Amino acid sequence: MNRASALTALVAVPVLVGSGLTGVGAAVAAPSCADYTFIGVAGSGEGAEAGGMGTLVSNVVSDLAQRARAKGKTVATRAVRYPALPVPQTVETVGPFLQSMETGARNTQGDIGIVARGCPSTKIVVVGYSQGAAAAHRALQRTANGKQIAAAALIADPDRRPGDTARSGGSASGGQGLARAVPIGGALPQALPVPIGAHTLSWCNAGDGICDWTGSMDDAKSSVHTSYTAAPIAAGLAPLAGL
Repeated sequence: MNRASALTALVAVPVLVGSGLTGVGAAVAAPSCADYTFIGVAGSGEGAEAGGMGTLVSNVVSDLAQRARAKGKTVATRAVRYPALPVPQTVETVGPFLQSMETGARNTQGDIGIVARGCPSTKIVVVGYSQGAAAAHRALQRTANGKQIAAAALIADPDRRPGDTARSGGSASGGQGLARAVPIGGALPQALPVPIGAHTLSWCNAGDGICDWTGSMDDAKSSVHTSYTAAPIAAGLAPLAGL
């Protein structure tokens, strides 16, 4: 695939409808310690929604938090602050969008570190959707010490890697993430570290051109990308997190 077609593919499949932005600075606030800390990473354009997590991620976190409380566990939540730029509509906005994704990765990694250092006994659960899933994926790839990461959910992940160490959920099979398929996508080549991958759920449905890219626009259906619901994802992630 040449550069022109890669750019066309990247801007042609909607990531998420929305235009909300949030702060771009890395997290600095000390965490509130609890038995479980849920870190949420919003999808494209969702940074101003649901406390900064975006609606889908917030719903998954709420489901898991309810399960944790039912087991007598305390819960803390943390939204990763990053631009979460809307899906690019022109070639000129592709660069800032890719930078937004990378900022999300750095800030997610920073939040994981802040929580782990500040609360050495908390169990960390990371949930990201779409652009936020790619940010979470890259942060987890770069996490040298993941012993506190109890589980992670990568929903409609542009960095989805067939054959990765992560567990698969949803109806997709052999396709890969769009950011991994195009030369400029920025996806990292390596698999998730095995201890983290064993507790990571990569959820993708067939026809979602963002996480199940086949190389053909005819196979990509934007309606699939925006049709995910929290309940089955939370149900799949809960046992990985000990819930």
